[in-house]
Amino acid sequence: MSFEKLNKCKGEAYNCSICGQCVQGPVDPYRPNAVFPDYMPIQICPMREKNRFLTYSAAGMNTIARGLLEGSIEVTDELVAAIYECTLCDHCETNCGEVFHLIQTMLGKDIGHGVKTPEVVRALRADLVKMGKAPTPNVQKVADAIEKSHNRFGADQAKRAAWLPEDIQLSDKPEVVFFVGCMSSFRNKQISTAFARILQKAGVPFTILGEEEWCCGGPQLYNAGLLDQFAEHVKHNVEAIRATGASKVVAVCADCYRTLKIDYPTVEPELGFEVLHSAELLAQLLDEGKIEFVKEISETITYQDPCQLSRVAGVVDEPRKVLQSIPGIQLEEMQGNKQYTVCCGHYPIELPETARLAGERRIAEAEKTGAETLVTACAFCQMSLSAAAKKSGKCEVVDLVELVAEAMGLNG
Repeated sequence: MSFEKLNKCKGEAYNCSICGQCVQGPVDPYRPNAVFPDYMPIQICPMREKNRFLTYSAAGMNTIARGLLEGSIEVTDELVAAIYECTLCDHCETNCGEVFHLIQTMLGKDIGHGVKTPEVVRALRADLVKMGKAPTPNVQKVADAIEKSHNRFGADQAKRAAWLPEDIQLSDKPEVVFFVGCMSSFRNKQISTAFARILQKAGVPFTILGEEEWCCGGPQLYNAGLLDQFAEHVKHNVEAIRATGASKVVAVCADCYRTLKIDYPTVEPELGFEVLHSAELLAQLLDEGKIEFVKEISETITYQDPCQLSRVAGVVDEPRKVLQSIPGIQLEEMQGNKQYTVCCGHYPIELPETARLAGERRIAEAEKTGAETLVTACAFCQMSLSAAAKKSGKCEVVDLVELVAEAMGLNG
């Protein structure tokens, strides 16, 4: 068998020493301290926490990759299923990097970076797809829906903009394209409505793509190794965005944001527009004095950093700046935050059990802070965490833009 993609990043797989860092947790669990001022949680990997077996960890993924490259193991349905258990939250890479950081601190020189296991997993999946061995049935089900309807739910694409309130005026000469995403178009419509009202109130000329907006393709196609389908979606969406003449694209979903900003340039190197997350734009509008809060929200809240927004893209200060500017808000941090955030489970349809367990663990952490509300900035986080919160009944889950809209007096 030929592993073309995997061969290009095999150095990462062979750099893994199976030290157990990605399984056992942080080098120093007694934080904060002088070397590591931030706290990293013990629960690192959602698939490891679910399965409790070395195969289901970054060390396991790299061991599998080496075995396949060397021909010492065969591709079986069970092996493919294990490879698709990874949520690609990148916590393993961050955690692995802690070892290098510690040694670098001790030696006083750069010794390299943590093993890029997510890169290995993506390459391996792409090769398995090319061989006709993947993806798994649940992943294929979502991919088929996207192929048929251009959204992950298989919903009527003509109704993609049905959420848009009649009083919202879209611009003919927009500065911003609001990339709504599948979740906020068809499920969490309160998020898209809230953000549209914020943009209008702040005087931002914006538009949406409507049925010309296709699924961003990141979690469902790119991460699954379905690269040809992904490339088709990239080209369509980039052309649709360019046709508006807008200079910026803003996403409320962390996965859409990461996909547009980081993954789209792998297909279209020159996008021709800036990609922002809603948290970044809200912070900018605050600085420009275009957002005015008219309502005090006297609540204790905690914030769930989405993996793709914080750990991958490094957007951690902006959402906190926005939250702390809202009158009455008291922010209490959970253990495991910013780049050390804990994954929500990410795939409620593709990996329902992983998402359920991860969501329940995270809600338990939120409740420990005494927060009445957990705020996040990603549609997938909202889905997993809302399901868990309903079960516990102690914590409400809302999106950042919903809270901002409420404080601006725009709800209803």
